[in-house]
Amino acid sequence: MAVLAVLTVGPAGNPAAAEEQRTPGTKSCSAVPMAKKSEKSRAATECIEFVTRDSTSARSVGAVDSPARAQNDETPGETCAVATEGEWSATRKTVCLNGAQGIYTLYDSTGKSIGTGLMDVYSSAVTTHVNTNIKEQITITVTQLTGDVKSLNFKAGVNCKSTCKTTVRQPWIGVKTLLQGETVTGEVAYSSSVATDAEDVFALEHSVLVTSSGATPEDAGMTWTTPDDRSIKCDGYSSSGYARGCVVNIPATLTFDVDDPENGGAIAVYKWVMGQRNSSWLTREGNDTIAKAHRDRTCGSFIYRPDLVPVKEECDEFPMAKTVEGGQAAMYCADVFPEKDASGNWGFRPVNNETWETMEGKDCATVHVSQTVNGSLGGTYGNFVQVQRVQDQEKFKVEFSR
Repeated sequence: MAVLAVLTVGPAGNPAAAEEQRTPGTKSCSAVPMAKKSEKSRAATECIEFVTRDSTSARSVGAVDSPARAQNDETPGETCAVATEGEWSATRKTVCLNGAQGIYTLYDSTGKSIGTGLMDVYSSAVTTHVNTNIKEQITITVTQLTGDVKSLNFKAGVNCKSTCKTTVRQPWIGVKTLLQGETVTGEVAYSSSVATDAEDVFALEHSVLVTSSGATPEDAGMTWTTPDDRSIKCDGYSSSGYARGCVVNIPATLTFDVDDPENGGAIAVYKWVMGQRNSSWLTREGNDTIAKAHRDRTCGSFIYRPDLVPVKEECDEFPMAKTVEGGQAAMYCADVFPEKDASGNWGFRPVNNETWETMEGKDCATVHVSQTVNGSLGGTYGNFVQVQRVQDQEKFKVEFSR
């Protein structure tokens, strides 16, 4: 469920009330200033309510599909995870608000509603591992207008704190006026000055002022902030390959394809090992000296089988040498050879002195593979560490897809 804040705006001249924030489902209301009366002769109060989809029975009329998301030139192809409307979603590279709903209501002096406006709100931020620039797209679509509300005006801005600063603060210049069915979208940008060998975690803050008058919005508004568990983390550690970069502050996930036509056999072994470990987590070991010792301990007594792998056979150890969990002595690891069964599915079998019985209780493996396969899988892990900015001693999740 999205955790959204509503900017509470009190009567004109009350700045303290303007800084108060409330939870979804509450309204932000203010008196319509005298300067607007000529345009809204019956209007006395205007309110904006920012809600998640299932907190209101009102459903937008003519709602549009989720808009295109922000793109970062350094991380092409990164998009938001699929989420329920009105909820936050995140990957290690993106954090997005998927279609929360704003409800604007105009009241007369007796407290009677004389018009409403519904709007869908989206935001999508994309980080990059090669620098500390963050790009975010903000999109608002007016989905329904009723009564005296003939159009809605929007003025938007963003902010961030700590080492973060906004480099493009407004997604569009000034005020945008939208009729029913119309959309406004624009991009903002942030950058962090995080120091070398340090990291910083911060939130992205958003505010949109809304009115149905032709004047500059200055009263009722909506605010939302990235949740604590989906904040941005920028670091100045070079151990992941680039001097500085940013990610979303959620665990990184290394995903292997069990149907990989070339590497699927070794991946089948990896999946078995993680099952033996009864865990989905490993920890990066960033010290190359320790990683070499790990590999020597696991693969140092490896018995080659040229009858099974006739061309450039290598020992592929799992967990990897460059993990804290790697480096177990070979005698405690299953010695296996990956192969396909009669149906063409990847599997493996014990070799040398190993048997299915001796494999029981073992939670590591030495896998007989070609140099090509070993290099490919090692490259997958190395690229993962770099792109996801996984730091020394940081835990990451291992998953298997097909």
